[in-house]
Amino acid sequence: MIRSLPKIGASSKLLFTTTGSTSFSGVSKAVERPSALAGRHLSGDGRLAPWRLHDLRRTFAAGCARLGVPLHVVETSLNHTSGTFGGIVAVYQRHDFLDERRQALETRGRFVIGLTGSGSGPALTE
Repeated sequence: MIRSLPKIGASSKLLFTTTGSTSFSGVSKAVERPSALAGRHLSGDGRLAPWRLHDLRRTFAAGCARLGVPLHVVETSLNHTSGTFGGIVAVYQRHDFLDERRQALETRGRFVIGLTGSGSGPALTE
């Protein structure tokens, strides 16, 4: 899928770029749209409490834990290099857990799709 993405710039090795020479920026604008969309679905004044992109990482980690994903798989999915992978473990543990991470992401994805009612995943609440 990644190889099929159009490249911006002749020699760009950047996956997320708008110029071909610098990495992606403009995150605050990317946050505005989902905040506005979510605000439309809220009762009361329609304002969403302030949030940061890091909140999505926290939500992913907590949600995976609830779904039974092992902590070491959550940490590698979030690209953490401390925690269970700190100290001596960081020296010796070289497995990338790609299959386990893929399964965790698919499990979490099915759960979220089930929450939205737009797919065939379980209709559970978090």
